[in-house]
Amino acid sequence: MYAPTAKESSPQENLTDSRRQLFEISDTCIRFIGEASLKAAMFQIDFDTLVEQVKLQTRLDAWCDQLHELIDRMQAAGNPAKRDALNLLLIHYKVIYIWMRVCTTAGESATDSYYTDFEELVHYAEQITKPGVGMATPQPLSFDMQILGPLYYTALKCRHPAIRRRALEMLQLAPRREGLWNGHYAYVTAKRVIELEERHLNGQELPDETSRLHGLPLPDDTSRIYNLGKVPFGFRKFNHSIVPSPAYPGTLEAVFQTKPWGLLGEWQNFTEYIKL
Repeated sequence: MYAPTAKESSPQENLTDSRRQLFEISDTCIRFIGEASLKAAMFQIDFDTLVEQVKLQTRLDAWCDQLHELIDRMQAAGNPAKRDALNLLLIHYKVIYIWMRVCTTAGESATDSYYTDFEELVHYAEQITKPGVGMATPQPLSFDMQILGPLYYTALKCRHPAIRRRALEMLQLAPRREGLWNGHYAYVTAKRVIELEERHLNGQELPDETSRLHGLPLPDDTSRIYNLGKVPFGFRKFNHSIVPSPAYPGTLEAVFQTKPWGLLGEWQNFTEYIKL
């Protein structure tokens, strides 16, 4: 099983050190998720993949334990952690925590086991984006917040109607641009995914597996973050394509994939033009 190195097992010095360590772990996790997700979609997950998954989960959990030890030390020293900085760390920890645990499963409903974690992620984000803290309206630019990716993932992948709508609401409140992310593209895409998945429901039920949109539909290439060393939520495009449409100005051309005949059935593709 996984054995931490001396560097990894040493106490975190401060929140900056915690952030650096989390980003290093997240980089490795995201690369694994990309490979494992493709295997899962083809039902080719093997024993070695599961072993590596457990190793990375253990490494991530060890980071979280060390973070709480750091928080206790800072509190005892009369220098409590800055709340926004801590919330940002926990937001990114939670999204990687969930994603790592479902990436070896083909079914989109695997995330149902993590409603509590999604709720915590959204709660941490609300502490940053809630009105009255300078984020009541979308901000024009931010390179530091880095919450669009986790909120986008939550809105797409969490089937709980209330939680995913809280994430969607915060996508509106989050910065208009976050590094290379386009917040408005993320918002309108997530909003349309929810509409499609829940179009036959009454607002309280959960969308079934056959109505789920697979993969991670992303905004156009210029709205994605590629530098995994700095941002832990730089994921790949998987099975979707979303780009501004030259044929229909003012829209995003989105190609979605579903499996309406079950996980072993054929893919069904369809294209939509999402109004910006």
